[in-house]
Amino acid sequence: MNLLITGAAGVNDRLLTALRQQGWAVDFLQNETDEIAIPSIYDAVVCNGLFLHNSIEKFERLKIIQLTSAGLDRIPLDYIKYKDIKLYNARGVYSAPMGEWVVANILSEYKSLSLFTANQKKRKWEKNRSLRELYGKKVAIIGAGNIGGSIARMLRAFNARVCGFDIRAFSNSDFDEIRTIEVFEAKEFDIIILTAPHTTSTHHLLNSENMSNLKDGAMIVALSRGGLIDERGLVDVLRSRPDLTAILDVFECEPLSIDSKLWDLDNLRVFPHNSFVGEYNSVRLHELILSNLQEFKENYEAT
Repeated sequence: MNLLITGAAGVNDRLLTALRQQGWAVDFLQNETDEIAIPSIYDAVVCNGLFLHNSIEKFERLKIIQLTSAGLDRIPLDYIKYKDIKLYNARGVYSAPMGEWVVANILSEYKSLSLFTANQKKRKWEKNRSLRELYGKKVAIIGAGNIGGSIARMLRAFNARVCGFDIRAFSNSDFDEIRTIEVFEAKEFDIIILTAPHTTSTHHLLNSENMSNLKDGAMIVALSRGGLIDERGLVDVLRSRPDLTAILDVFECEPLSIDSKLWDLDNLRVFPHNSFVGEYNSVRLHELILSNLQEFKENYEAT
């Protein structure tokens, strides 16, 4: 069976050798924007945004897609379902670094680390009596999947109370409770963390009205996809509410325009969609790719 794997997978010789040992005839495409000469020969594809640049309809033999991302917003889901193409995402690959990134940023703000760093440069010895604790804080995680669960586990270790929100309520020991997203009330929480995909039900979930009613000292952390926050409304609210903090790793348009007003807000931290980065990502991703492709191949050959 023929496999096309792109540079998004962080391909190395070890991965290519293992795939060939599984029996795949492997072709490598470094840049997903490049045109593929004969897409109709491939039974399997490992990629990220390949189908933004190459029509999936030309992959006439395609039976399985393994994504290198957790999100499903760069693929034609309706077509994939219609053609009964097996689809895997990078579930679990980025949960650890993203969870650590969230905790690091919350603690950095609560413990005023930037202030102490600035004071060190000034050789200034000054205590800060306004440091805060994660202990007892009420946290909402919008998106109770793998990444949300990882964040919840880490925050509960600090004795925070964590409520997950998703398209349905279900039981998950990572959370204190999980509710449906329809009943989400922003004003209830000290920290709101956005890990859900951008859909019609999550579009501008945080808007001018509910953000202006946030608790004193509340914090917003966004690391899934832009569009869950009304950015114009956020600018207005943060300007009028200096007690609030927003930590954004995702934006409605990326990269963030140099003219964006978001850059200039003292109570907003801008990150370049970087929270997923960790030195063990490629190890986890390659293990997942090999496991899923091997399982698919064995099941396919058994039919």
